[in-house]
Amino acid sequence: MVTARLRMTVLAASLLAGCATPTFDGPITPPAVARAAMSIGANDTIRTQLAADLPGFMHDFADRMGALPERPMPFASYDIRPTDGFGRQGGTLPGQVFVHFYGEAWPGEMAKPGFAGDLAWHFAHEAGHLYQHQVYATGDQGAWVHEGGAEAFAAIAMHAQGKSAEANSHIAASVADCKKKLDARTIHAALGEAEYRVAYSCGLQVNLALDVELRRVAPASDGLFSVWRRFQEQSKGREPTEDDFLAAIAFIGNADLAARVCDMVSKPSPAFTFAAANSQW
Repeated sequence: MVTARLRMTVLAASLLAGCATPTFDGPITPPAVARAAMSIGANDTIRTQLAADLPGFMHDFADRMGALPERPMPFASYDIRPTDGFGRQGGTLPGQVFVHFYGEAWPGEMAKPGFAGDLAWHFAHEAGHLYQHQVYATGDQGAWVHEGGAEAFAAIAMHAQGKSAEANSHIAASVADCKKKLDARTIHAALGEAEYRVAYSCGLQVNLALDVELRRVAPASDGLFSVWRRFQEQSKGREPTEDDFLAAIAFIGNADLAARVCDMVSKPSPAFTFAAANSQW
């Protein structure tokens, strides 16, 4: 049980070093995560799982997207008595992964059977953002690209790490959440009305369906990861847009595939599939 209102260790040496941080030409290693995690002043459950799960996700993404330029440093905090609310937040900056838990209910939540799988997905999602390299489709309506992309990265990485049951549980919950929040609106309309969770739950379905179809029509590709590499390459030196992401889909797959993804996000009541046989997830 955490007794202080806020227990947080800021890994000051790494943070203050800034550009002095040594370059890193490979994926994060388990000992590196373990050393960083041991310094984190958060609940033992979070610390232990961070050290256990994050290395595998990082290795998987590095194999698909290339090594990061520096060793990622995890930061965690736990506020047992926030001014209000209960929840969890995460985020990334170049070379840094953040996770913050707040609210008195977390010790009980951490004891529940599904917590480990939920936390693993959270770590995989945030690790996925690291490999997106701060490349985002500008504008609220394009959030399905990077948030839905990170969700799909998490699903693929979870399956690769032997956590298929946990991944499928999260995907099923996302399907229900998307249907509830989208209702009869388009994804663009819902995001324009600040229904930000749609970027995650519906964006996940768009990106997973895209990954499956790309592997069918472009079997030499690595699906969604190939699109992201192309998206990053063509966006260098400027702010990318949703149209740039669709262009990357057309380049890796074909123009028809890009048009069908455009329909998924711009037309009401979308069907998140390209073919009846699309049942991988």
